[in-house]
Amino acid sequence: MRWASHGRRALENTHPFSRTFRSRDVILAHNGTVDPVVARAALKFRTVGDADSEYLFCALITRLSEQRIRFTDHAQIEAVLREFNAFGHMNLLFSDSEHLFGYHDQDGYTGLCMTRRTAPFDRVSLRDEDWQVDLADEKRPDQRGYVIATRRLTDDENWTGISPGERHPPRPIVILVRHHSRRQV
Repeated sequence: MRWASHGRRALENTHPFSRTFRSRDVILAHNGTVDPVVARAALKFRTVGDADSEYLFCALITRLSEQRIRFTDHAQIEAVLREFNAFGHMNLLFSDSEHLFGYHDQDGYTGLCMTRRTAPFDRVSLRDEDWQVDLADEKRPDQRGYVIATRRLTDDENWTGISPGERHPPRPIVILVRHHSRRQV
């Protein structure tokens, strides 16, 4: 079940949303509320459900397609996200499986923070549960990644708050994470 501020509580309205775009799988997960009327006009990509987040996603990849914006041009993607942000609240994650964008609402809606996980892995304690996990038992030494959430999830890791007020003038923040995969030929 999903928390639904727009759209029905239904599987087709559940995050993350995915589409094939430029021969790649792209996904988006969104926290906030955006006026879906803004995003519905002239969509090249159609929604399956009726959630505002899915309309936002389809509007974003429609704009990337029409303006031929590449995933490596994070400044242009940020400009599109800032434009869409004028129509509501937007914290979101957006990825093409190689690049990851974390966007924090320009008005500071809820929160957004991140931590980077790399070897050597330690034991972590979840903040809202009486539960620990030893990441060294769960992860290989060559694995690494980021956890991005609206609030700190663990007590034992170094979380960095992402706030629009950290930059002057205040503005949304786009995090670009380049994933380097080892592809065998």
